[in-house]
Amino acid sequence: MKKGIIYNSLVLALFGLVFSYCEKKPEKELQDAQGAVKELEEMGAPQYIPDEWQALKSKLEDAQAKVDRRQYKEARELLSSIISLAPTLKQKIEEKKKEEEAAKAQEQQQAAPEAATPPSPAQPQ
Repeated sequence: MKKGIIYNSLVLALFGLVFSYCEKKPEKELQDAQGAVKELEEMGAPQYIPDEWQALKSKLEDAQAKVDRRQYKEARELLSSIISLAPTLKQKIEEKKKEEEAAKAQEQQQAAPEAATPPSPAQPQ
């Protein structure tokens, strides 16, 4: 009886090990996440959302390390979160760009009337 329990436990443990090593590498997810991060960088993420940018890069590095250690399930979760977060960050970057453009336009409007005003003639004494 004891031999049967030990044998079954060993078979299950071996099956678990074999199954965990047979899990597919999340190559597509990794490529998608890398593409999303690259696109955010090209949009100006380091300039417009520096904190979120650093967190995103760190998350991608963690995911790549997990892939290297064959921790595919954990890597897949991180990569999925990067991919799902990218559209929100894109929108945030666009909003920051619009705010910056509006501030520049307002600055130019305020500077324009001052430049257009002719100097007042000096009054004779």
